[in-house]
Amino acid sequence: MSATETENVGLGQTEALAESHPSSRPISWMAILALLLGIASALVLVSSCFLWIPLVATLLGAAALWQTQDVEPVPIGRRAAWLGVFLGVFFAAGAITYQAVETARVESQADAVLQQFLKYLRSGQLAKAHQLTRDPWVRISPEKIAAEYSSDPSLAEALETFKQDLTISFLASAQEVKVLESLTWGRLAENNTEILSREYKLRVVDQDGKTKDVTLSVSFVRPVGSKGAGSWRIRAYQIPPEQMFGTG
Repeated sequence: MSATETENVGLGQTEALAESHPSSRPISWMAILALLLGIASALVLVSSCFLWIPLVATLLGAAALWQTQDVEPVPIGRRAAWLGVFLGVFFAAGAITYQAVETARVESQADAVLQQFLKYLRSGQLAKAHQLTRDPWVRISPEKIAAEYSSDPSLAEALETFKQDLTISFLASAQEVKVLESLTWGRLAENNTEILSREYKLRVVDQDGKTKDVTLSVSFVRPVGSKGAGSWRIRAYQIPPEQMFGTG
């Protein structure tokens, strides 16, 4: 037998030995970790705080694939790395999509509350507008508002304070109020309360007929877990005084 034939036989025996004894192949622990993190990525569906898990799973899986691509024999774990990458991308994309849809839904609810608030102010229904600043479970039904505000001194006083607010009086006396655009600059949960901070660009034609572009900052709150536009109340609102009463 020639030297070449002997070498080929030896190589074949080595490959057969590797196939029959997989334990002789190296293990990519990075790939295994990527798979475990990929499985744990499901936690991101519970809270966006866990978004780092699928991101790390994806990076580790990709790194493990790159690290083992030219290694012979093929290390144990490449399939685990691929699965880790898949799970990481899948759960990360799902979480980001869900958050985008949820944010759009919440913003739409808040905008509906603000539009109703402005409608009440513009039509002179200040008591109804004031009701939107109270928690939903203590609001008075529309048909009883006039009677309740007339008979309850604390409500009458609260309404009077509401009317004297500079932002409220400015919007209530305006000839026209139009929302040009809006954006969210804060959303958080603390003490079982969900807080959404929105900023609205308004075009207002004031009582003197002057057109002004102003910025209305509004804070909406509701208990964590509440659903629907009716669960929100307007906690705070403000237009900078210089925008309302400036000469520009």
